[in-house]
Amino acid sequence: MNSESKDYFLSTKEAKRATKEFKKLINEMGLQLRIKSENENNRNYMINHYELTFVMAKKYVRHGSTFHISTNSKNIITLKTWTRFPNELMKDIIYYVLELGKIVGANALVFKVEGEHKDLVADIKDLKTLSRKNGLDIGYIHSKSKCDEFVYVNIKKEFVENQLKLYYTVNNFLEARKAQDITFKANITREDKGIRMYSYYINGLKGDFTINLYDEIILKDKYFNETVHINHPNDISAALSELFERVGNETKFPSLIEPPKHHFRTYLGGRFYSNEKLISGAFNLLMDHLEPQEIEVSFATSPDEVYKELFKKESTLLAEIHSMYFVVDFDKGDIEKYTDLEKASPKYEAIITAKLYNKHMKEVNKLKEDLKNLTVRQ
Repeated sequence: MNSESKDYFLSTKEAKRATKEFKKLINEMGLQLRIKSENENNRNYMINHYELTFVMAKKYVRHGSTFHISTNSKNIITLKTWTRFPNELMKDIIYYVLELGKIVGANALVFKVEGEHKDLVADIKDLKTLSRKNGLDIGYIHSKSKCDEFVYVNIKKEFVENQLKLYYTVNNFLEARKAQDITFKANITREDKGIRMYSYYINGLKGDFTINLYDEIILKDKYFNETVHINHPNDISAALSELFERVGNETKFPSLIEPPKHHFRTYLGGRFYSNEKLISGAFNLLMDHLEPQEIEVSFATSPDEVYKELFKKESTLLAEIHSMYFVVDFDKGDIEKYTDLEKASPKYEAIITAKLYNKHMKEVNKLKEDLKNLTVRQ
């Protein structure tokens, strides 16, 4: 058995006493209890992951009925079963695991019930159901299982409800921020039991913040290297408002010197082969006609409407951007802007013609050289 998992769940006097009482209950049913770990040979298991499998079988019988408990974050104890137990036995299992959860300091017990076991929700005090169909995502604090419904018991008062409230408060805040500033971006970059990391982009600055739920709610921002302790889910909005206000102040002056072009750069990156010189060149040429904010907003909202690729041949591009025409020679790293297509087309044609002529002459000269070498060998 994995000694760390056993020590985590079962080393205390209270845990040993609870286990002894549980063994006594199932012994009266003619069953014995074996405890093993499923991850004892997996050296790559994440830190602070503990799990145990309990097998209940008749004496000298190898296989029996099993249930499994695990935790990643110390907040949640997860109970899984692969056997349809009689309701009374399932109750005993739940009470036993709940007692272990209290002993190790967990904040909630979460599990799934199916079929006949759904009756247990009404029978056991404080059991509650959580349905994803109602829009509640317990994956934030529990697992990425695709189950439709979970059952949970709060050990710490209103723990699950508060974490779900935190989850939706953050999401609603970020959506409201996006509505105010169309160039704002925020994405989830890491989601694990107890941790959720977001990246964000505001006015030329990229940063990220982490919400840590292990022992307390912590908002940590990487750019400012500061940590804020959140006492209640409602406080997260104020903390994020303060963070983004500071980011706005931090970027106000630099953005006047170097206008942000994150969305412009992102969209043109693949089309311009990530050539920063050409991307910046196109942006600077557009600023002769448009405000930088207008360019950035258009590429954040409707890039396919303001950018049209007209021709692309021999590493040379003819494109329309905001009704301006650009000829881009990727071989030379040159970009030119024209106000109308009648002027851009001849330039594009001249570059392509020259490239095709040079390619043809190289092939002709190679042929002549090959024939010359053949004559010499004869």
